[in-house]
Amino acid sequence: LKMEGLVAEPVKVEKDNSSWLISGKQNIKKLKKLVGVSNYRARKGVDFSLNGLYWGKITKTNKPNISSFINQNEIGRKKVMQYNVPIENSLLFPILRGKDVSRWQANPEYVAIIPYTSNGKCIATDILKSKFINTYKFFYKTDDKILDLIEKRGIYQKHLINAKVPSHGLYNIGPYTYSPYKVVWKALASGMISTVISTIETKELGNKLIIPDHNLLMIPFKNEQEAHFLCAVLNSEIINEFVTSYISWFFSSHILENINIPDFDKNNKKHIKISKLSIDAHKAGELNPKEQKELN
Repeated sequence: LKMEGLVAEPVKVEKDNSSWLISGKQNIKKLKKLVGVSNYRARKGVDFSLNGLYWGKITKTNKPNISSFINQNEIGRKKVMQYNVPIENSLLFPILRGKDVSRWQANPEYVAIIPYTSNGKCIATDILKSKFINTYKFFYKTDDKILDLIEKRGIYQKHLINAKVPSHGLYNIGPYTYSPYKVVWKALASGMISTVISTIETKELGNKLIIPDHNLLMIPFKNEQEAHFLCAVLNSEIINEFVTSYISWFFSSHILENINIPDFDKNNKKHIKISKLSIDAHKAGELNPKEQKELN
């Protein structure tokens, strides 16, 4: 049995409801130096609330821009029948789950039907019917069970119906979802595990943007260098130590509110070097010990 003396201090003394840091007496002084604010704001990925219907595997068909979609009906808590239907490729995207993410890596297993425009707006039902007839038929004409299921979802009853979003709509989705680069990390993890996602080459869909699901936290970026800068910072040992000292298993979007992470400066040589370390790590799948030490 090993005993260790720990100290608990509020992250921000001025806040009555502050999170607390728990660490050794000397170490907590080091961690407190990181306390501050960041201009980076995180949000959750897309919430389907019916993964077993929206997520699936696809195969090519002999029709242009159409894939054969088989939903993975055993995924998720709600029981769903399995269907094999044609779906327009423009509404199919690789979907990224927490278990598909490792540090510096992202390997989506499934694709998802996302009936939205690239500016994050849900496609109206009449437009879906006229321009995406296969997807329309799947949601509204396959059988009576599908429409009943999607309209009984919690996100539909609590959010979408009042906002007059069509029955096939999703939650936590907007223009940010379609940003060319995103830093993502697992909401549930034993340590900070972050990676940068963008597009991926698929044999069925060609080059497609990866979309994170709601069990991932994400920050959208237009600039690749800046995305890799933040990813590298989050994957450093000191940030991991800071975060795990007050969050044991759920890394929500508020963690950046407590850490003094500077904005990326393209004229700062250290920022450029940090960014490059992340880019190299994504190519190699990891940082070697020398590179990790340099990052830290």
